[in-house]
Amino acid sequence: MVLGGLIFALFHLNPWRFPVLLVIGVYLGFLRERSGSMLPSMLAHALINMQSVALSALPDRTQDALIRSPVAHLIAACCLAAAAVLLRPRAVWKDAARVL
Repeated sequence: MVLGGLIFALFHLNPWRFPVLLVIGVYLGFLRERSGSMLPSMLAHALINMQSVALSALPDRTQDALIRSPVAHLIAACCLAAAAVLLRPRAVWKDAARVL
């Protein structure tokens, strides 16, 4: 996964964003590995790209305000928590299904 993330980051040809792209690439590889399908990774990549395009259309002051706002950090934390829950090992899901 790390090699795939490295290749992902290198293909974007942006040395200033390399660390962020490396993390995103590893995450997308993890999604692929965990789900057994490319579809979740492709969807996540598309959503990340749409967010970048939407943010780039805003004035710089608005971008800075959004990125630094506590609400944006809360939303990001909720997304990470949701991803952690959804990407739990399959055995945990089977145990939860037995309870229901």
